[in-house]
Amino acid sequence: MPFHRILAASRGIEALGLLGNLELAAQLSTDAINLLPTINNRSLERGDQQYTVSFFSGFAASACSIHLQLQQPEEALEILEKGRTIILGQLIGDRATFRL
Repeated sequence: MPFHRILAASRGIEALGLLGNLELAAQLSTDAINLLPTINNRSLERGDQQYTVSFFSGFAASACSIHLQLQQPEEALEILEKGRTIILGQLIGDRATFRL
């Protein structure tokens, strides 16, 4: 299940950061961000969508932080924008649903 994979990645990233293995943490964070659209989609009930967005809301910022610590500003910005795009896409989609 993608949700559990991202959750495990989140915990793994935290552990890798504490161990000082930022390179592996950065790769894992990129892989996890790329999985976010698979768990935050229209097939979920509205409450599940909100839970998913709130649960992983700080994930992109944490991933960005790791890339900045590695002196990778371009990757940091890219990963932050991917996370924001997923969340904004969900919010815009919800608005469109209410207007119909």
